[in-house]
Amino acid sequence: MPIAREMAAKCMEIDYAGLPEEVVDRAKYLLLEHLGVAARGAQIESSTAVHRFLSRNACGASGVPVVGTGLTAEASYAALANGVAAHAPELDDVVKEASLHPGVCVMPAALSAGHLADATGKELIAAITAGY
Repeated sequence: MPIAREMAAKCMEIDYAGLPEEVVDRAKYLLLEHLGVAARGAQIESSTAVHRFLSRNACGASGVPVVGTGLTAEASYAALANGVAAHAPELDDVVKEASLHPGVCVMPAALSAGHLADATGKELIAAITAGY
C-alpha cells in the first residue's frame, strides 16, 4: 500500500475515545492558542488583503467563519484566510526540531471541514490530532 494511503488509513482510525487525556488537553490548548493568534492576526495587513479578496469573490452567508472578522467564506477560502491570520503575527505554534508551524495548516483545515460536516467538539479534537 502506498505510504499516503497508509497514513490516511491511520488517521481515519483516530477516535476521541481512544486518545490519552494529555493528548486531548494539548489539542484543546493548541486550538485555543490558534484562535487567539488568528483573531489578532486578522488585524494585520497581510490578512486584511485576503479579507478584501474574500469580500469581493468568495463570501457567503452560509460559509465558514473567518476568525476575527464578520466574514464567512467557502470552506477552502476560509481555511486560507484563517491560516494567513494565524501566521501573520508569527506567534503560531512551532516544532523547533523541524522548524515547522503545523497549526496554521492543521487548525484551519480541521475547522473548515468540521464546519462543513457539522462535527462535534470531540470529532474536531480527533481531527486536529490526526492532522498533527
